[in-house]
Amino acid sequence: MINEGEILIAHTNDESRFSKMLTPRYIQLAEDLKDVKGLKIAKFNHEKNSVAFLHIKSSPTLIYYSKTDKVGKEVTYSNRKGKQLLSLKAWLNEHSKAYKKHDFSAEEKIELWIHTNLFILTG
Repeated sequence: MINEGEILIAHTNDESRFSKMLTPRYIQLAEDLKDVKGLKIAKFNHEKNSVAFLHIKSSPTLIYYSKTDKVGKEVTYSNRKGKQLLSLKAWLNEHSKAYKKHDFSAEEKIELWIHTNLFILTG
């Protein structure tokens, strides 16, 4: 799957309060980005499905794999209520070639610009 393009995987577990907070926003992210060619959004329960080379320390942990990166890069984002979705989109806008190439609507571009620039101003 990684060789087919970019992928963002949320490593979660059913018991984590923070995983539960992220899940609805992550589902919305997948829905919003379903038309972005070359980018897949996935969720993986790391407690039910173990993978030897993954060492997940907290849940949720989001890892982004580019088309050529098999190690992955941990995603840092705001998990504050109401901030997750735009925070993840801002991260993808900075790191994902597929996301950058997608033709988003003017409204989506403005929303992301506002979020990114307000975050820079307010920290």
